[in-house]
Amino acid sequence: ISPEEDELAGLSLTEVLEAHNQWRDRLTGQLDHALDTLNLSEISRDDLCTLGQWLNGPGRELYGHLPEFADVCRAHREFHLCAGDLLIGRRSDQPAGSLQALDCRLRDASGRNQLELVRLFAASHS
Repeated sequence: ISPEEDELAGLSLTEVLEAHNQWRDRLTGQLDHALDTLNLSEISRDDLCTLGQWLNGPGRELYGHLPEFADVCRAHREFHLCAGDLLIGRRSDQPAGSLQALDCRLRDASGRNQLELVRLFAASHS
């Protein structure tokens, strides 16, 4: 994408997608080793990460009227809720099959989150 298409009201699409992927990978990689140090209330919140802060600030002010904005907010919220569900599942020693389903759900939510964000960027630049 062009540099003009990569930026939206102070948010870089490339940077936020990369940060999202790193956070998701770090979360799933640490779940087995750091269950007691991860904070469920922080993981489940969708307003603490860079994207969440942007969605609740400049993004809402400038693009809140777009249907794509509501789709991004919904997908982002679902991603964080799935992350919280996965943490709860790991802490409660759910069966492996159940944890695999939660992992798949998190990956699906992650993909939807990214797709909806790309759609918002495309809609705002058209």
